Amino acid sequence: MEPFRHIYIHVPFCEVICHYCHFYTARAAEAGNQESFFLALKKHLSIEEKNLAGRLDGIYFGGGTPASSPPNLVSDFLEMLGARIHSGTEITLEANPSNVNAE
Repeated sequence: MEPFRHIYIHVPFCEVICHYCHFYTARAAEAGNQESFFLALKKHLSIEEKNLAGRLDGIYFGGGTPASSPPNLVSDFLEMLGARIHSGTEITLEANPSNVNAE
């Protein structure tokens, strides 16, 4: 039996930096930073791909508030994972109710 494979992606961007949060965060309004972050994330994934044996059973975007990132950046990252995602892959993205929409 193939072992479960799950990855956690820390997306540090938030609309507001909460005073009680102890995680690394950055302002979401700085869109250029988000594009650079996802580009670096994709580069890191291509380097570490050999360590992701087989299909992924879970992908968790946490942070920060990953839902404050442009949807195309998240979907481009998921497309890069391609064949590793299957019909049973659970994809979770942290969000605040204020920034949840159809996209």
